[in-house]
Amino acid sequence: MQKEIQNSAEIRELNRRKILSYLRKNQPITKRDLSLKLDLSFASVSNMCNMLLEEGLLKKRLSAKTKGGRVPQLISIDEKSKYSLSLNLSRRTYYEIFAVNLCNEIILEKRRIIGAEYTYNQLIEDIRFAFDEIVNDLGVATDSFIGLGVAVSGVETQDSHSIINSNLPLLENKKLKEDLSNELRLNVFVENDANLMVMAKRFSSDQNCLSDNIIYVYISEAMGVGIVSGGVLVKGHIGIGGEISHIPAGKNDYTCYCGNTNCIESELCISGIIRQYNEFHENSIEERRDGLQELELRINGEDKNILEILQMCGRRLGVFISIMVNLFDPEVVYIGGIFGQFFDVTKESIYDELRKRVLPYKLPTLKIVGSNDSETLVVKGCAELVFDYWTL
Repeated sequence: MQKEIQNSAEIRELNRRKILSYLRKNQPITKRDLSLKLDLSFASVSNMCNMLLEEGLLKKRLSAKTKGGRVPQLISIDEKSKYSLSLNLSRRTYYEIFAVNLCNEIILEKRRIIGAEYTYNQLIEDIRFAFDEIVNDLGVATDSFIGLGVAVSGVETQDSHSIINSNLPLLENKKLKEDLSNELRLNVFVENDANLMVMAKRFSSDQNCLSDNIIYVYISEAMGVGIVSGGVLVKGHIGIGGEISHIPAGKNDYTCYCGNTNCIESELCISGIIRQYNEFHENSIEERRDGLQELELRINGEDKNILEILQMCGRRLGVFISIMVNLFDPEVVYIGGIFGQFFDVTKESIYDELRKRVLPYKLPTLKIVGSNDSETLVVKGCAELVFDYWTL
């Protein structure tokens, strides 16, 4: 049975977390107002804030507004006191690592190429070098970093903590969390990129996100889906909940890397779009490891043929989203990646399929929103992983 009464140390720790969590995401505030916001006694808030000021995690200044008498002090987080690292390993050709301050602001980033002949051990070692560079560039001690959040286009299984179904083959069946923790001497947290996006959206200031039922569909080099249903991130028994990119909703008989045909990912990801374009047009797009740049140039140049392919893919995406809507009954579906970037091109095609396949009384309550901030969401989602599990 869970204890109903906590000891004083547990209560202090809980209050500490509440105060830091609030101050990380809100404007400077007086201790009195903070106690009211958190429904804590003024004495508890004042004592804890004094401790956090001594530790250097908070800072204070006098309020500019006063009605006479003693000028109240405003307290806020000292955003430079601690940092987290965010590592995006969802691309095949490069990775990005970011330093993020306590206010979840990106202050430094580095991009490194993943060579075609790279080994897993080389990747881990290169990440350590990148971390060392960030520490030197910021001029801080390594213990200023409280952890590393990692985004993967795949899943870390909850039983073996191995990466499976990864877009980056180097990571497949590797114990990434353990290896990075040993190399960097940091607490490491690994999560699927689409899961990070949906959680970051849910806790953002976006008015569309004031819901406990959100789906985020991300399509780039691979396809991922993050699902929050009833306020809970859907992960399932071993962590593969939401790994539904291999639903057989394709129509071109493409063989997927999983060995099956007609997986929806094999047609909607960047390489799938390029493949469909090249099958019908002489002015083909080179099928490199990452053909995104040339694809974007064709779309921005209003290449009629590529726009037709995108609209056709939009209808396939609409079929896929209708399955998700009928399964999970979300209030909002975000579409990120290539289809979020060019949402205006595919919006009507997506809605055409939704009108056919979603229950009529559901469709008027459903919001489909193009999201062009997927990369930022990943970084901030990684940082939140670290801050949420931060042991003070």
